[in-house]
Amino acid sequence: MTGKQTYKNTPRLRFPEFQGEWEVKRLREIAIRVNHRNKDNQSLPVLTNSASGGIVSQQEYFDREIVTKENLTNYSIVDVNDFVYNPRISTAAPVGPISRNNLCIGIMSPLYTIFRFTAGCFDFFEQYFKTGCWHQYLKDKANFGARFDRMNITSEDFFNMPIPFPSLEEQQKIAQSIFELDELIKASNEKLELLKAHKKGLMQQLFP
Repeated sequence: MTGKQTYKNTPRLRFPEFQGEWEVKRLREIAIRVNHRNKDNQSLPVLTNSASGGIVSQQEYFDREIVTKENLTNYSIVDVNDFVYNPRISTAAPVGPISRNNLCIGIMSPLYTIFRFTAGCFDFFEQYFKTGCWHQYLKDKANFGARFDRMNITSEDFFNMPIPFPSLEEQQKIAQSIFELDELIKASNEKLELLKAHKKGLMQQLFP
């Protein structure tokens, strides 16, 4: 990578083989809204989009079922690789989280906005929405008058969100580099836990 920034719409840190200014597209140009209701009341896992864990099983996240089978017909069906926006504000997600569904086909609250990319690299967008680069746009467009704990933004404004769109090759390389770093962090954390367990066992033997 190189820290040189020649173009206005380019990141400060960049792989040297890529040149030129990044294109910016509106979300509606590269994604479609998914609004598939569970009208047949299918028995699918109920999922939730948490600020800390992304998309997880609602039963495991809350340690209980918080919905009943009778009121699931209005829930939305979400497929693997769909992206989900939860408008609930928290310290970890000041404008609400956008997460990729890496879990399974399931159903989610109708309060969530579900969309599916039709162009670009899923892994790139997944990493992009983990940054705060898109937060200011939602803050500028949101109406905070309705509820203090939830972003109130129209569907039109949401899908008009500007999204950086470099070449597919650059998207893939950025995503791969972050993935490799995540794997290194995971391995380091596992090693740390093993060392902690070793220390605990050693202390139990060193002291009577």
